[in-house]
Amino acid sequence: MKNDPLVAKLYNKMQQEQNEYRAWLLAQPPEEILNHAYEYSSREDILIALENASLRPAQLRALLESQAPLADIYKDYRDHDTNALDVMAMCIEDRADIDLMESTKKNWPPVYYQTGRYAREHEELPQYRASMKLNEECRDEIDDAISYNYNGLCLDDGAVQQVLAGYGAERTRYIVAASIQVRDGDARISPQNRRWANSVRKIKDINADGYDKAAYYANLQSHAGLIDIFTSRLRQLERKKAVPER
Repeated sequence: MKNDPLVAKLYNKMQQEQNEYRAWLLAQPPEEILNHAYEYSSREDILIALENASLRPAQLRALLESQAPLADIYKDYRDHDTNALDVMAMCIEDRADIDLMESTKKNWPPVYYQTGRYAREHEELPQYRASMKLNEECRDEIDDAISYNYNGLCLDDGAVQQVLAGYGAERTRYIVAASIQVRDGDARISPQNRRWANSVRKIKDINADGYDKAAYYANLQSHAGLIDIFTSRLRQLERKKAVPER
């Protein structure tokens, strides 16, 4: 599992956190070291348990945003009565879900709909660049969500929810729409979804060579058929939210 770049990044961050804790612990008096012996050994076991945890890309990113993910997981774990690795793995997954829910409360910068030329002319390049960076991150999250939630036969509904949790509806809609637009002529995208995409992203950002910049920040690697299914699920959720409750 550590071959996954996100897992490796999280493991390295937690290992560095443990190294700093060890250095602090060794500088304490012997009695204080003994008082923290259980915590130290438990944190070591949590690092081992990370390999057995089943974490989605969004959960991994949420944990990476924490200043001290290892300490957070240990605080959750110490309330349990057993030190089994599967319990530790469960604590890791639970903490990831908590951090992910917290991350959804962020006020992400709004999508910048105008072109790069417009941004330069109106001195809005910082907003433009910030939005472009988030566009690329959202693109990667969509690919990860589709890969994680596709079992070879069908795409699980959790794929859309995973991306919405991390980047919100506005940016998710925008990137999905842009990814469809750069697949001009691809028959695997339904006409209904193509019309929807054109209604969402009405302004195309054309560079000096005549290419739509969406080809860079919305170039999803997923199969076009799965992108079409993902789009249909996203639109279905939109319609449900648009219907007032009775």
